[in-house]
Amino acid sequence: MAFGKKNTRQRDETQSTEWEQSQNQASNEDFIDLEVETQPLENTSEENHSQIHKKPLLDEVTMVEAQKGKNAGGTKRWKCNHYKKSYSSSYTRIHHHFFGAPVGVKAEIARYTVILTNRTLLQQLKKKVEEAEKTGISPSLTKSTVNNKLTGISNNPIEKAFGAIERHDVDIGIVRFLCANGIPFNVLRSPEMALMTNAIKNAPKDYKHPSADRARTSLLDDCKRVIEKECVPISDTWTMQGTSIISDGWTNIKKKSLINVFASNSRGSMFLYAEDFSDVEKTRKEISNFLLKAIDEVGSSNHLQVITDNAENCKAAGKEIEKVHKHIFWSPCVVHTLNLIFKDFAVVFPWINDTYIRGKNIVKYFINHSHAHSIFRNHSGLQLLKVAKTRFGSHHMLLKRLTQCREALVTTVFVRAWKDWLNSGDERTKELGREVTTAIKDEVFWDEIDNILAITKPIYRMIKFADGEG
Repeated sequence: MAFGKKNTRQRDETQSTEWEQSQNQASNEDFIDLEVETQPLENTSEENHSQIHKKPLLDEVTMVEAQKGKNAGGTKRWKCNHYKKSYSSSYTRIHHHFFGAPVGVKAEIARYTVILTNRTLLQQLKKKVEEAEKTGISPSLTKSTVNNKLTGISNNPIEKAFGAIERHDVDIGIVRFLCANGIPFNVLRSPEMALMTNAIKNAPKDYKHPSADRARTSLLDDCKRVIEKECVPISDTWTMQGTSIISDGWTNIKKKSLINVFASNSRGSMFLYAEDFSDVEKTRKEISNFLLKAIDEVGSSNHLQVITDNAENCKAAGKEIEKVHKHIFWSPCVVHTLNLIFKDFAVVFPWINDTYIRGKNIVKYFINHSHAHSIFRNHSGLQLLKVAKTRFGSHHMLLKRLTQCREALVTTVFVRAWKDWLNSGDERTKELGREVTTAIKDEVFWDEIDNILAITKPIYRMIKFADGEG
């Protein structure tokens, strides 16, 4: 019996020793699952080495020590290699430290905010985590906030700032599209741009933009029907409030001569249609027939007046309409009328015409001679403006821009590069250059420009007011 008890005691001690060894081995395995730098890599086994690399963010932290206690689990003390602060947490908290907690989950650890502005570091960490997620070998990465787009709206300022880099990428894509297709940046000021952005934001996840053929055929017809439906509230007011027919001629990008028709009242302006007059002589009869057709389509009882520019053929066409419809009268375009006042000033006051011609010659000389223009741009942040025939008040804008560039012009004609360039040119270039130099140095010339601007400023402001949307 004594011998049996001794064997039993030895067997119990052996089982107890084996149990303690298994517990120590399990504790070490839990520690290795999170720890990276407590032991050198050459002292670790190949199995543990492969286990380390299953968790990519462990390369960005340094393990300090395991948390003391009976039930340490996966919680370890570590130090961020970038933030230089120590924390005690599991691997999930390490993930939240770099990428933030999911929406609706309270963050139990400080966020590494520098990563929000460091695009290179953010992309490197995201790529490393995404590659590990694709393998599917690490359960702790299945709830990653990198690839799982969680729903909800966060009021946390850090969460909102986290999208700054993504928003910047979208902005870069928009600007690249505008530059690649030669679209002016002013298109971003259009209210339709905001509508398009909201429509894309609310689109299905797998949405793709329409093809060019579909956009210029069926979608264009659908868009026209939608706009016509939106214009119904305006056209419904024509019977009660009346309307005015507005017509003007213009040339499109294909050099076609077009005449368009608008209907306008206090509720707004509405485009009706346009016709090609490239092969038609714009006589009194042709213009009057075109306008009478528009009046009959909308309803003559709804119209009060017809508005065109002050050309003789348009004026005569207005008189013909007054003969057909006694209640409709012709009115000249107020913007065109005000623009003609500038020309009348030049006829009545010769000094205004002389000053304007001198200013126009200065602009023409610099624009036509690239080297002279280059010397001027080195001293000015503004560009000289040319006269546009289709731009109302362009004479006033030309002289006003000259006064804004006066200091740069005076500096230009006094630098050595200007004098050397004039001496190297032909006789015609030298003669025109001397005239330009004399005009720029003339104080009387600049005083006359100031007087012209003071006289024409009220008219120009009225043109800007009348030339916009009513």
